[in-house]
This record gives sequence, C-alpha cells and structure tokens, in this order.
Amino acid sequence: MNFIPTTLTEHLPDLIMMLSMDGIILYTNPAFTLHLLYPAEEIKGKDYQELLHPTLQDARINLADQVLTKTSVSSVVHQLKRKDGTEAIVNWSSVYLQNENILFCTGRMEKEQQHTQQEHLFEALVENTFDLLAVTNEKGIWTYVSESLAKLIGSTRELLIGQYCFDYMHPADLPQLAEQQQALLQGQKKVQGLPYRFRNAAGEWMWMEAIIANQLANPDIKGIIITGRDISDRMAAEKNAKEIKLLEGLREGEEKERSRIARDLHDEISSMIVAAKMHIGILTKTIPLIADNHAYQKGLNLLDQAASQIRRTSHNLMPEILLENGLHKALNWYCSSISNSHLKLQYISLGSATRYSPTFELSLYRIVQELINNIIRHARATEAIIQISYLSNSLMLTIEDNGIGFNKMSQAKGTGLSSIAKRAAVMNGVIEIQSTLGKGTSIYLEFQTEGL
Repeated sequence: MNFIPTTLTEHLPDLIMMLSMDGIILYTNPAFTLHLLYPAEEIKGKDYQELLHPTLQDARINLADQVLTKTSVSSVVHQLKRKDGTEAIVNWSSVYLQNENILFCTGRMEKEQQHTQQEHLFEALVENTFDLLAVTNEKGIWTYVSESLAKLIGSTRELLIGQYCFDYMHPADLPQLAEQQQALLQGQKKVQGLPYRFRNAAGEWMWMEAIIANQLANPDIKGIIITGRDISDRMAAEKNAKEIKLLEGLREGEEKERSRIARDLHDEISSMIVAAKMHIGILTKTIPLIADNHAYQKGLNLLDQAASQIRRTSHNLMPEILLENGLHKALNWYCSSISNSHLKLQYISLGSATRYSPTFELSLYRIVQELINNIIRHARATEAIIQISYLSNSLMLTIEDNGIGFNKMSQAKGTGLSSIAKRAAVMNGVIEIQSTLGKGTSIYLEFQTEGL
C-alpha cells in the first residue's frame, strides 16, 4: 500500500479505515481508536468482518456486496463490537482507489449512539462526584436522585424518587425554600440557595448548600435541577469557631473583672485594714494597759489574718508571681501552696523554662487551676502529678491523679472538661483524656507555641 497518512486524516473527527479487497484492515486513524478502543497496531491486519457484532449475521453477507466492491458506497450502517465488548453503530461511506487497489472508508458514529454515550458519560460523572444532584417536578416531587444524595440520606434512589422533597427539609427553612421555588416557577432561571437543613434516615439534621435551576421547559429534563453539596462539617466548624470566639470574649471579660477585684482588694481594702491596725495601735500609747487585753490582741490578730487572706485572694485572682516570674515559678508556687496531707501535689518541669505571652501564660495557669480544683472536688485522689514539658515549638502539660476516675461519656461535661477543651482550642492546643473507673485520670494537653 502506498497510501501515506496525512495530518488531515490523523486529526479528522471521522473514523478513517483502509481495507484491502479481501477485507483486511490496512490503516485506521486515531478517531477509529477513540471510538472503537482498538489501538492502531492491534487492529492492523485484522479481518474487518471480525469487528461486526455477532448478532449481525446478515450484515456479514451484505458486507461483501455493499463495501467490498470496486464501486463507491454512500452509506452503509454497521453494528460493530468494540474491544470492550460494547456496541458501536457506524455509518460508513467508501470509495475504491483504483491505483492503490484499496477501499478508502470514512465513518461516523450514529447520533443515537453518540447520545447514548453522552448519557453514559453524564451518569458516570454524576454518580462518581461528591456533589449531590436531584431533579423535582413543579410540585416538588423527586423525579431523579443521584446515588451520592441517596447515600447521604441513608436511603435508596428507588425509595426516594416519587417522594415530596420538602418532607426532608427542616421546618424553619421551609419558608425560604418555598420562596425560591415560587421565584423559579415565575420565570427566574436560577437561584443560589442559602444553606439549609435536611433530614437523613437516622433523623439527624444535615446542612446543604445548593444551586437550583429551572429546566421545566427543557424537553430532555422537564424539571427543577438541584445541585448541592454537603456542608455539615463546615457548618459545625463555623459553629464551633463562634463558640470559641464567644468563650474567648467571656474569658477576657472574666480576667478583666478578676484584675479589677484584685486591685480593689489590694489597693483599697488592704489599705483600710493597715490604717485600722495603725489607729488601733495608737490606743496602746493613750491606754497602756490595753496592750495586755485579750480582746485587743485577738482583734489585732484577726486584722493580720484578714490582711493575709486578702493577699492570698488577690494573688489567686491575678497572680503577681506569674506576671513577674513566668509560668514555671507560678505553677511551682501554686502546687506547693495547694499540696497538703490530704492531697500530695508533685510538680515536674522538663526542658528549659520559656516565657510566653502574658495572655497565653495566664490562660494555661487558669487551666491548671481548674484541673486541680476538679481533682479536689471530684477525684477523691491522694496524689497528683503536674508535669510541664518545654519543647522547641510546643509545650506539653500532663496532669495525672490516683482518684476514682470517671466515665468520659457521662461525666466529662459535669467536670468542666468540655469548657477546658474549648479554651485549649482558643490557645491553639489539643486535649486528650484517659480515665478508668477506680484507676484515676490522665489528661494531656499540647500547645503549639511558635510565635508566642
């Protein structure tokens, strides 16, 4: 064969095939491979009749008369078998090249076949996407539900098709959805829906974000197309972020109030006690005998105790040692002040103690305070260990006790651990809790400290 493929034959969308007069395939172009899935090197040398669909015995007979002749054929339709076994319908035209003694054949896929292929492609794309797709009629009855949506709801397409879609929507979102549907029915082509909730088979509410398009006038669809995406995780994250931001604001307000009360106690009430003690002390100069009076001495002692208690309370409200000397010394002092015969607290510091931002140090100090208070109130422990590890870009805090432990599912909320977890999240930290009834509790916190 002297025929040389050209750029045109190589890039034509039509199928090109060269046949010898005994029906052997001499050449096929890339479009032939694209539609029939046979590589050129594999199909070359095959008998064309081997490609005919097994059900078309008559076509095999007609082939000799219609194609393998020395005359041109304007149109002959053959049902062919692709390499994967599927059916392809090709409309062939052929011309006899006398100088080459070959048949030059051009073929086109039948439109119906192309349409079927497009349908298969569309279905494959829809069923393998993360997006959710549904079609309803003008009354809101599902006429099509994608497999992805059926799985998300926890049902099947067969059960969902024919049901009223609004039965699955949250009552609070129905007015908005009804308004959007009305806008579509009145001629609006497309609406970008606000996030709305829908119910799955387990009765749980999930969040969807969707674009709704009116295709009622499209004869191939005749419905309203809903293309959506499950945004339940995103909505949960946004809700959690709002709660964390609210908690952060409450904590900031709480710390400001603590600071104000601490200043009032130190600057005003402590000063008043000092002044009261000074004035009472003057009595010993005017009434010398009063110095030996028991009631007088008891009054002075009570003033001293009140002053000491105010200093302790003021320190707990806004620990000066933390602000002046940092987290390590503040925790060491706090654990020493709490430790007693009923609860032995051991403080361990590993690594080089590092100073962080005042806000971070104060927040971590409050977490330790709350966890130790939990041990005192709930754990019935006799021993506890507070360990802090200073690492290059992180800080790890471990608090363990030998108390009664708890069931995490039933008691964690009651002990304030969920609040601590949210506070840790604000500080770019994570918390892990391990507790066994009768064997104590271990709480691990890790914070990323780069830039603090």
